[in-house]
Amino acid sequence: MAEDEEFPAFMPIVCGQIDDLPTQASNAVRIFISSTFTDTVQERNKLTKEVFPDLRRYCQGRGVEFEVVDMRWGVRDTATSDHLTSELCLQEIQHCKRISLGPSFVAILGNKYGYRPIPSTIPSEEYETLLGLVRQQLTADEQQLMDDWFRQDANAVPPVHVLQPITTNLKDYYNEDEPEKRKQDRTLWWEIFKKLQCILRKAADCAVEAGVYSKEDMHKYHFSVTEDEVRQAIGGSGSDNNLFFFRDIQGIENHLESPITPKMLDVTENGTIDTEAQRLLQNLKTEVIGKGKLHRFSIQWSPNGFDPSITEHAKYLDDFCETFRRSMKEMIDRSLEKRSKVQNHATAQLYEEMLHHASFCAKKCSVIRGREDILKETTDYLSRHTGKPLVVHGVSGSGKTTIMAMIAKHARQWLGDSGVVIFRFLGTSVSSSSIQETLSSVCRQICYAYGVEQPSADILEDFTKLVQHFRHLLNTLPNSEKPLFLLLDSVDQLISQNDAHSMHWLPKNFHKNVHIAVSMLPKLYGCLDKLKETLLDEECYFETQLLPRDTGVEIVHGWLEEMKRTLTEKQMDAVTNAFQKCPRPIFLKLLCEKCSKWRSYDEIDESQLPSDVRIAITSLFEDLERKHGPILVSHALGYLTAAKNGRTQVELEDVLSCDDEVLNDVYQYWDPPDETVVRIPASLWKRIYYDIKEVIAERQAGGKTVIAWYHRQFWEAAQDRYLSSGAIKKKRHQLLAKMFLGEFSKGTITPITLTARGKAFDNADRHTSLQPLVFGDDVFNLRKLQELPYHLAEASMDDVLADQVLFNFNWLLTKLRAFSFLELMSDFQNTSDEVREPQFTVEMNKLEEMMYLASSNLKSDPFTLAGQLIGRLSDTRQDFHKLDKLLNQAKNWVDGISMPLMSPRSTCLMPPGGPMRVTLAGHPTRVLKVACTRSNKYLVSACEDSQGHIMANVWDSATWEVIQTIHMNNSVPNLKGHLAMAISNDDRYLILAHRSLGIFDLTNGECLNKIEIDNSLILTDVKTTDGLIMAGSMNGNRVYVWNITDGSNILQLELPGTSSIPHVFLCNASSHVVAVRADANIHIIDLETKRTIWECPATKGNSDLVTSSILTSDEQEIIAGCSDGVIRVWQLEHDSEQPRLLLTGHKKSVTKLLINSKYQLISGSLDATLRVWELSNGSALFTLSGHDGAITCMTFIPNCDDNDEMIVSGSKDDKLKVWNTATGTLMNTLEGHSSWISDVTVVDGTHGMRVISACNDKTVKIWLPTQVMPSSLSRHDEGPPRCIAVATSGRYVTTSALKGVTKVWNANDGRCFHDIKIESKCLLTWPGKDYILGGDSKGQIHCWNLLNGEEVWSYIAHTNPITHLCWGASMELISAGGSEAKLWNVSLSEPITSPQVVFAGHDDDITTVAVTKKEESNLVVTACKKGVQKIWSYDSGECCQTVSLNTKIECLAISRNNRYLATGSKDGTVAVWCLEAERIGRQISTSHLSDDTVVCLVFTMDDKHLICGLFRGKKQLYMWDFQAQGQGSSRYLEGHHHAVQVAKLLSNGEYLLTSSRDCTLKIWHVASGKLVTSFDCQSQIKFCDVVEIGEHHWLVAAATKMAMVFLDATLTKQAGHKSFASGNGNTIKMEDVSASEPKHVTDKNDTVTSAKETGRIGQRAPRSKACKLF
Repeated sequence: MAEDEEFPAFMPIVCGQIDDLPTQASNAVRIFISSTFTDTVQERNKLTKEVFPDLRRYCQGRGVEFEVVDMRWGVRDTATSDHLTSELCLQEIQHCKRISLGPSFVAILGNKYGYRPIPSTIPSEEYETLLGLVRQQLTADEQQLMDDWFRQDANAVPPVHVLQPITTNLKDYYNEDEPEKRKQDRTLWWEIFKKLQCILRKAADCAVEAGVYSKEDMHKYHFSVTEDEVRQAIGGSGSDNNLFFFRDIQGIENHLESPITPKMLDVTENGTIDTEAQRLLQNLKTEVIGKGKLHRFSIQWSPNGFDPSITEHAKYLDDFCETFRRSMKEMIDRSLEKRSKVQNHATAQLYEEMLHHASFCAKKCSVIRGREDILKETTDYLSRHTGKPLVVHGVSGSGKTTIMAMIAKHARQWLGDSGVVIFRFLGTSVSSSSIQETLSSVCRQICYAYGVEQPSADILEDFTKLVQHFRHLLNTLPNSEKPLFLLLDSVDQLISQNDAHSMHWLPKNFHKNVHIAVSMLPKLYGCLDKLKETLLDEECYFETQLLPRDTGVEIVHGWLEEMKRTLTEKQMDAVTNAFQKCPRPIFLKLLCEKCSKWRSYDEIDESQLPSDVRIAITSLFEDLERKHGPILVSHALGYLTAAKNGRTQVELEDVLSCDDEVLNDVYQYWDPPDETVVRIPASLWKRIYYDIKEVIAERQAGGKTVIAWYHRQFWEAAQDRYLSSGAIKKKRHQLLAKMFLGEFSKGTITPITLTARGKAFDNADRHTSLQPLVFGDDVFNLRKLQELPYHLAEASMDDVLADQVLFNFNWLLTKLRAFSFLELMSDFQNTSDEVREPQFTVEMNKLEEMMYLASSNLKSDPFTLAGQLIGRLSDTRQDFHKLDKLLNQAKNWVDGISMPLMSPRSTCLMPPGGPMRVTLAGHPTRVLKVACTRSNKYLVSACEDSQGHIMANVWDSATWEVIQTIHMNNSVPNLKGHLAMAISNDDRYLILAHRSLGIFDLTNGECLNKIEIDNSLILTDVKTTDGLIMAGSMNGNRVYVWNITDGSNILQLELPGTSSIPHVFLCNASSHVVAVRADANIHIIDLETKRTIWECPATKGNSDLVTSSILTSDEQEIIAGCSDGVIRVWQLEHDSEQPRLLLTGHKKSVTKLLINSKYQLISGSLDATLRVWELSNGSALFTLSGHDGAITCMTFIPNCDDNDEMIVSGSKDDKLKVWNTATGTLMNTLEGHSSWISDVTVVDGTHGMRVISACNDKTVKIWLPTQVMPSSLSRHDEGPPRCIAVATSGRYVTTSALKGVTKVWNANDGRCFHDIKIESKCLLTWPGKDYILGGDSKGQIHCWNLLNGEEVWSYIAHTNPITHLCWGASMELISAGGSEAKLWNVSLSEPITSPQVVFAGHDDDITTVAVTKKEESNLVVTACKKGVQKIWSYDSGECCQTVSLNTKIECLAISRNNRYLATGSKDGTVAVWCLEAERIGRQISTSHLSDDTVVCLVFTMDDKHLICGLFRGKKQLYMWDFQAQGQGSSRYLEGHHHAVQVAKLLSNGEYLLTSSRDCTLKIWHVASGKLVTSFDCQSQIKFCDVVEIGEHHWLVAAATKMAMVFLDATLTKQAGHKSFASGNGNTIKMEDVSASEPKHVTDKNDTVTSAKETGRIGQRAPRSKACKLF
């Protein structure tokens, strides 16, 4: 297939192959710099200062890491003593070749060949042969010298002779206390070195002459370190990634007497040129390197040798650096270009993920020895087709991962060669650290393996859909010919997101062709305990046991064999004895690592060997400290351990270079190579890393490869050893925080005094990596975004945490875009415990609460952040310094950004501090039901999906994140508001019902049973208790009872008669069912006999009497609320057929009933009241009045504020109210929903008692029931607004409300400064003046001065309320009141007196008016309630035409050219009529757009289209090509999902403003139909107005039930020509939007987050809608 061509071995890897794997791709450019040291100082220094930082920035901007490995500096004495330098260099070269993306090796060669070492090890056979050839020529001293310095190590396979550490024979070589002795030993060593070198070279030459070895074989005794490195780089693959620079100093050979010359040229002790070295150098340049990527330079000798102060030499340095920079960039670009040619980047990412885990598995399996018994036991279980997962568990270090790797490798032995094996070693890569990304990659791999279509982005990005798709794939694809085995190791390594540790996502049952194995620690995060709650079969669990002695010995031998090592018998006995004290694999691994370094001549003190894991780890740390120095090791491992998500090696070198204590330890004996660049030598950390790499794991985090302790026990040991001191821990985190803040980045001077050297470096630059938030287009600094908040909190750097993170707009926006809302909020939650300053806590909590209030918007689109901050916090800023600063940053961002947006001027959204806490969106329709589990862990919200079927979201009450979505197809789509839902007492099952009933496993969303019933019936009042489900039925007379575990039917009883059964109850220890019928006929049914054992006859004359009912707690009485407002109380199994009590008082139907602990009844009614009754005697205690609409739902609030008599009620008035039923008082009103409340429940979770409300506005809201609503919102308190008008100056906005007053608002700050005690039914702005006209309910027209609120004049124009005001053709005023419209001449100087024209003739009230505006012969169009439309002569008032449409006309519109009239009707019909003189009133076109009202109409500027706002339907905004035959260019503008109330063209006609009951204001580009920008007002918008206040700048004002909204709408000149976002996925092309760079308050390394910055290192940012849903 095509993937195999693009990705080597793609399909074999997909199917689980781990043999012959290709090399893994890298995300780093890592170059090894090789050169002789003394003659290339100037080149190295200039590269370090100027070129490497530039290349680092260049790579960062392309999403890759840049690292330089320079091993020449920083070689500690111990490394010199042990002769490890060359070996480490060669290892690093191989590492660079393996992982570097592009260039990997650079050699800089001058006139010097360089240091030629003695081989540190020589194969024993070769050693004996060489000495045998020259033994006769050696003196006794020389023979003894060889024996003293080379000893045979028989533990090597084959044996080698090892050059002994210098201090073995020269004890004072490092004796700092006695300088003379140290000097003597150092002088003696160089004499010994020369003698050893001479003997070996002589022997090698003899061997070549004798033909025993080839010249090439013996060359190692002559060549330099540099040549050895070059050969290592050139050999094997990757030679194209090498770069060579030759620099020749002309005339240097003529200046041998200069003291500088030996630094630049190979010179003998007697001052002559070392001809052999020069011959070898020439051979290296011409024969070894040849004609590779080679750059030659030549300069003339100067008196100071190489002198940058000379123009020629300075120019060479510049040319050298520029050539270096250009060549590196070209090589990097070529490598990146290969990546860019990859056609499918998602597949490439999957390929790298699969290859990573295959390589990890192969590596683990390469050292496995023994444990065949475990393999047999686990594979026996898996091969038995149990249909349940295998769960491997055991303590840390017990070998679980090794066992899992072994199971994966041998899976095909029982699965078959055609089987598919998929494995993930969780936490070892970025895509296996979260359950969502893990399942995404697993699903994609399954689809490739079985050749089916890849899952859509919609599935992969929605965790609920992803889990369902995962299960669907498992259920449908694997078969007997191609079974599937899925292995997931270390589930506890997953991050907690999506409730990963609950194990809900793991299928517990599957068919026989699927096999699953998982492993985990037994205690961490409770994964195993949670799994045992739902996976009950003990046979599924396998616990890893301690290793038997023989197995341990076998494993040691295997590991040593892999390393080509062995042990002496005595050494092996010591290892075996130590292992028996702690027979765990991890302990054995540590022992093996230790003993693999033993030489055969080493004497082992068995008592010094560790006896348990912690002691073994401590021993490792002690060895490291002895070898590399305690300061360097303790600091390096402390920084590694202090990481939140691992640490990159560059970060480690950077932070160690910021650490003055480390630098003082390193630079005790020499100075840094350049006084202006002070860093630790790269070799220091590399040496530590190579000593611990076997206990370190590499994984991906923040788009980079990071390292971390592989086993938790290492982290715990390092934490105890290096971070146990609070002061030290704080100090480490503080320095890490400063590094990520960029305080040490290149260009920042950080002076340091090196105490041991006695020098101050005042201009020292630590040259650490730059730390902006965004590196460049599409590339985020994910590491900084992940790590900085954690380190600031741990370091208690509260002020910096506030300034740079929590209250930094740039940070908040960038992190939202780069990660997720949950990830951003974790910064707040992880900070809480560390904060000490009270004001900080107050402001942080307020901001955190505000973020949760805005969560639904921020999750949908991060760019809403600025609008949410301004719209919710503006009125609190004066009291909070940090919030004020944040708001200023948000406003600066709004002012500076050049993308289209609407942003608020003042507080207009629910601010923090009120009762509302969170809004849960994600429901396509009205939320019908909400319920909480008894454990309060989960909340379920149910609604109808977009196809008319049942949908339920399951939310985690701790995070309010949706963890899964359950879908159930209904036999007949469209629930019509009817849905039954219940949760079982044990919180295990969710029951959903309509025309069928589904039983779901609540923990994983799996449908356990689906029960179909008669399509004519609708199940009602579903309840569950004691393992039973019961239901009544609408449209039928059946009672049902099922077994909840298997769905079996226990009862299906059809009662006599036709009355439905809306209510059922289970009583008498679940042996009886009480069925309450709509006609008040009550049956008690015995479940065993399935017969009615008691019946209360129906109430005659009303078949739909019972609207609600409740069973008393003692099961003795049924209470029924009835449609006649009466509450009837019947005694069950009583002789009397009459109710015991009749409770009267409600004026309308009773909707809800509750009984409190005092045996009092609370009833809710359509009459908008609640009543409290004493059930013992039927007395009415209280009437709870306050709602303005029918009571729809209510529930108790238990133990709220130590008051158990609290209830909350929901109503058709869009509000919830909290009542104290003991006193009958209203405690609180919860406002925030934009439509009526459909259901309510409570949860007592981790955040305390919360009220949960479901609403017709498609949201669920979380409330703190006793918190009082803040008073900062500007709004009409008297009633909902009914009209609005914006002054043309843009300074004033006027509104009026039902039963209220007319208010004048300051449009700049949203404050009301005039209350006019008149209720205006319509308002009209005076063009060009700050005056307003208003028509009131008494028929009077008023004119007010907006500046002072004073009335200018008023006049009674009509005898009926004024219904419409508009301007005529020549600034005349037209008013409508009752059945007449009138035309008036008006002025500001005097009131109107009499109409110029009266338009009379309607027989009902006029509702709307439209006017043509031509130079002459204008027309007036009126429409009345009866649907009669009249066209009048403007000048004479003569009726030109009358049309009766037989349905109310809701809106009129006249085209710009005055040729067309459009009408929108209540029946959903829109029509266009001709207004031309000869054809007045002739219908041109008509269309039936909806089953409900056409609310508003507007013609486009070119009059080719009519834009129609609709009340109902899936799409509410239609652009109608009314002159076309057929569809033409008609289309829906998709984005609104509820009634469009207002549609207005902006003044230039290029854009359209709409408002909707979906709570949003939207601006559209008319020509393209694209959504430009949007603002979510969080409340229905029925009235809005707009005025242009500048070029491409409008003021939009809207009046909602909750608040007045004042928005700045800014649209760029180019906005109409670009692609903007809409709700259906039409997205902004960010590269087309020119984002300016606003000033902001951040650290100096931060780049401004602009519209273009939408990505992350290594991958794109999560998809988000780019339209501005503020």
